[in-house]
Amino acid sequence: MVRILTYNVNRCIGDDGGYDPARVGVAIRRSCCDIVCIQQVEVNKVFRQQRRDSAEHADNQPQLLARVSGLPNISFGGPLAAYLGEPARQDGMRPDPFGEVLVRDAEKRCAVGNAILSKYEILSARNLVFEQESPPMSDQVIYIDRESQPRGARAVLVDIGAPEVPERGGHTLSTMAGCCRTASQDELRRAVARGHMIRPLWVVSVQLSNKVSSNEQRSQAQQLLRWVDSLAAEVEGTARPGVIVCGDIGSWPFAPNSSYGILSSAPGWKATAACCSAATFPASCYAPCGLRLDHVFVLDRYDLARVEIKSVRVLVSDEAEASDHLPVLVDFDVRQ
Repeated sequence: MVRILTYNVNRCIGDDGGYDPARVGVAIRRSCCDIVCIQQVEVNKVFRQQRRDSAEHADNQPQLLARVSGLPNISFGGPLAAYLGEPARQDGMRPDPFGEVLVRDAEKRCAVGNAILSKYEILSARNLVFEQESPPMSDQVIYIDRESQPRGARAVLVDIGAPEVPERGGHTLSTMAGCCRTASQDELRRAVARGHMIRPLWVVSVQLSNKVSSNEQRSQAQQLLRWVDSLAAEVEGTARPGVIVCGDIGSWPFAPNSSYGILSSAPGWKATAACCSAATFPASCYAPCGLRLDHVFVLDRYDLARVEIKSVRVLVSDEAEASDHLPVLVDFDVRQ
C-alpha cells in the first residue's frame, strides 16, 4: 500500500500568519506519507519577498521540507517567476493602485509553484504551464488582480514496486527506511529504458485558478486533462502505469461550471471523496463552514493500471495552523 499527501502549504505561511517551513515539514512527516504533492511552494535564490502574503526569505522551501519530512527525492516546477518590488515602468504602464503588482524575474532567481517529494526514486519529470486566455498586459510586470496568474502542474514517474536491494560497495544508493536501500539510480533508469518497471506510477501535483467557475479555471482543467492523457501514453513495456492527480483545483464538489465538474466527469477520471467530505480551506474552518478545495483524482481506464483507493481523510492535528489549507491523506494500491 502507498500513502500520498496533497498539501497547499501557502508559501509556508501558517493560518496564524507565521512563516515556519519546519512546521510544515513536521506535519508532512507525521502523516507517514510516501509521497507528498505540494502547491504554493517558493524557491528564492536571493533574499526576497514574492507576494504581499509571502514572507521575505532566501529559502528553497522544497529542500527544507524534504529535509524535515524525510522524503529525499524532490521535483519542483515554478510557473510564476516574479517578486514584490518597485515595478519597472519602461512600458508606460502605471502600477495598479488597487491591486498587487509583481516584477517579472528575468534572471529566474525566484519562483513559486508545485513540488513533489518522494521516498521513491524519481525516474522522470514533466512540467506544464497553462496557456493564458489573453496575452500579458506587460513584459515587465504582472498585474495579479487584473490578469491571469501563471499556474501549472508538475508530474513525476516513480516505480512503487522497485526492488529493495542491500547496500553494496561501489554504488550510489538512495536511502529509504531501515537497513535496506532502494535500487541504485542507474539500475532504475536502465529498468525504464528496458521497459522493466514493476509498478510504474505517474504522480501529478497541480494548482488551478482560484476564480471559481471562471473561463480561466475551466480552460486550465481542460488543459490538465489533455496533458495527463499524454503522460499516460509515455510509458512503454509490459507494466501499465497508474495515474494519480493531487492538488488545489480551486473548486468544491458540484460547484456549477467549475474545474471539479470538468475533471470528475471526464472519461476515466474518478474523484476520491464525496461531495459531503470534510473541508480543507480555510484551515481554521475545518467544519462546518469551510470549503473542500483540495482533491485527489485517479484514472480508471483499461489501458492503465488500476489505482485502488483504501482510505481518504483530511488531517487535523497540532500542525493545523502550518498553512491556511488542511492536507488530504490517501492510502491506495496499484494493481496491474
